[in-house]
Amino acid sequence: MAEYCADGRYAIWRHWEETDHYEPKPGKVIGAGPDVAAKPHIGLLKSKWGFSAVIVGISDIQSAISAGFSYPQLVIAVDPNNYQGSEIDNAIANGTRYFYNDEPFTVSPWSKTQIETISNYYRARGVRYGIGEQCHWYRTILGDETSDAQYMRPRVDLMTYTNYKGFPCLGYVGPGVAPEDQRPMWDWMQGFCGGQFEIPWISLHQDEGEFNNLLGHASNLGKSRVSVYAPLANFYNLESFCYHAWLRGWLRRFVKRWADKYCCTTPQFYPETCEFSGERQFIGIFETFA
Repeated sequence: MAEYCADGRYAIWRHWEETDHYEPKPGKVIGAGPDVAAKPHIGLLKSKWGFSAVIVGISDIQSAISAGFSYPQLVIAVDPNNYQGSEIDNAIANGTRYFYNDEPFTVSPWSKTQIETISNYYRARGVRYGIGEQCHWYRTILGDETSDAQYMRPRVDLMTYTNYKGFPCLGYVGPGVAPEDQRPMWDWMQGFCGGQFEIPWISLHQDEGEFNNLLGHASNLGKSRVSVYAPLANFYNLESFCYHAWLRGWLRRFVKRWADKYCCTTPQFYPETCEFSGERQFIGIFETFA
């Protein structure tokens, strides 16, 4: 039966939807680097964007817990001066299993002895310890059996690369220059590090336009974890990243559905013959599938 507006025109309901939030996909983990997890955004990473891991410093552990992340979802960034203590012991006791050093050789730098001491400390406690380095650190010393990289390989559980400043590291060659496809570099790291290359990094800024390809290739390589990096805590591509993560099976997407009532001069909806009545109904929140 036809429905009519008060003025006698035909009432036609038009349905539309908008993203409400994302949730983790079982078997997949998307983590946020420390810039992305910066306060006060950390709560939204959990409640709206579906992130299920964050890299935090020791001073930010409680902020992450208060935002809804659990201890097993934390990756704690440490250095030779703060890799042990009551906060670390408490995190391990509550389920934290990942600890991390960023660029310990090319930026810090720390000695091999320091890194090995940290590695031994965490291995003795049954947790995983990893490092991230610039890709040229791997490439230039690959064939040198006495190199830092060869020395570290049996001593850490995870090896990844972090530099977004120079080709061919993560595929970014400078301001105003189109980024290169970093998938070949991932293939190279997979061959070099094997299972130690477990968590590829994706930049919200430099990898704009490559999210779909990179997430797809991470799945092709058998990865179940990726980490997102955002220089200067720049979040303007976060929605696009999460949308492509949903398309590629890395996140679940939930939408709000609405119905708008239009008054039309014909029984069919044509924009030129219809007028929004101002009446809008909320239908509900539903999971949607790619």
